[in-house]
Amino acid sequence: MRVKDTSIQAFWSEKLGFRLGKQAALVLDNLNIYGPGTRTDLATRCDLKINVICGRVNELEKAGCIEVCDIVQDPTTRKKVELLRVKGDTALA
Repeated sequence: MRVKDTSIQAFWSEKLGFRLGKQAALVLDNLNIYGPGTRTDLATRCDLKINVICGRVNELEKAGCIEVCDIVQDPTTRKKVELLRVKGDTALA
């Protein structure tokens, strides 16, 4: 584990009051920095596989950290996909 990853994890654990895993902290950090995105966007931006992203998104949704803000059409598949964002009280504004 890199120091950067540990620092991100520690920051979110302190802010939220519970421990997030390294990948969940990375996803949450990414949404805070770059704004809303689909699961595919997050997989690309975080350099993680889509199945890993889906698991972390589910974890973060259950914890109340992120929410669906819109339904958009994927430009490649033309399927409707969820656009995710950080919930208001979790944002770093």
